[in-house]
Amino acid sequence: MDFESKAKSLAYQVERAQSDLKALAVKLRRSAAKTEELLAIASEVGVTALSIGKKHPLVGNENWSFGASGSIFTPKEDQHDGWPAAWHIAKKAGVSAGAGNSGQHQADTSNLIDGVYECRDGVWARVDLIDGDRA
Repeated sequence: MDFESKAKSLAYQVERAQSDLKALAVKLRRSAAKTEELLAIASEVGVTALSIGKKHPLVGNENWSFGASGSIFTPKEDQHDGWPAAWHIAKKAGVSAGAGNSGQHQADTSNLIDGVYECRDGVWARVDLIDGDRA
C-alpha cells in the first residue's frame, strides 16, 4: 500500500472538510438572520405560526398535495390587507418566488432555515424539533 499517497489524500480531504464546515457555518449564520427577519415580519402582521418548507398541522398544510419545499406556509385564515399573510411575508422579506395559494407562497428558501415555527409569548420557537416531527 502506498501510505504516503493515502496520507496526503486524507490530509487534503480533511482540509477540504474544514473549509466546507467554515463555509457552512457562515451560511448558517446568514440563514438564521434571514429567518429571524422573516419571522419578525410575520409578527408584524399578527401571524403566530409559520412553516418554511415543511408540512405540519400547526399551519394546516398537512394535506397539501404538492411538495412543501420552496414554500412558506401560514394558517389559511391569516390575512394581511385582504390577502394571504404568507404572500405579504414572502414579498416583504424579499424571498417571493412566484405564485401562491391561501396560506402558501412560493419562496426562495435557500437562505432560510426550513422548519415549523410558532410564536409563544412574543418569542419564536422551532416546534418541529420540539414535538418530535423531524420530517
